Amino acid sequence: AGSFKRYFDGSDVGLTTNGEDIDALAILPNGDMVFSTAGLMKAGGRKALDEDLVRFKPNLSSTGTNTSGKFFMYLDGSDLGLNTTYNEDVWGVSIDHNSKDIYLTTRGPFTANGLSGVMEDIFACVGPTPGWKTAYASQDMFWQGGSWGYAGERIDGFHIYMDPGP
Repeated sequence: AGSFKRYFDGSDVGLTTNGEDIDALAILPNGDMVFSTAGLMKAGGRKALDEDLVRFKPNLSSTGTNTSGKFFMYLDGSDLGLNTTYNEDVWGVSIDHNSKDIYLTTRGPFTANGLSGVMEDIFACVGPTPGWKTAYASQDMFWQGGSWGYAGERIDGFHIYMDPGP
């Protein structure tokens, strides 16, 4: 039971090329979207690569079939060391709304400032300060899929639920 309703029309805000297809998505508590694209994104006066995360802040009451808003850089993947190969394209994202830690998966094998993993792993950018120059406290491996029988599988979407506590 239920129905679907359009939340975001990327073509309304300039996402029109194949490289601008969204391949990782998280929604912030205020309704802003954080996403990565399959390739180069050039929309709303912003540019981002496939290892970056962009924040879309919709204008008040302007989601759905008449989407409007502004783009901001949320995470510059090259600041994490993600920019050396096509495989380091961000394919999954989840954001802890309390700590603001960012959890990521990639298209394939990655090396991010000394942390290495493969497409079935999830790593965390701990203590980030989002923006064009992404600062963070550390990068940590969060989940190694191969250790849990998930070897050789690509994670292209996930959500990590963080219990807000009492």
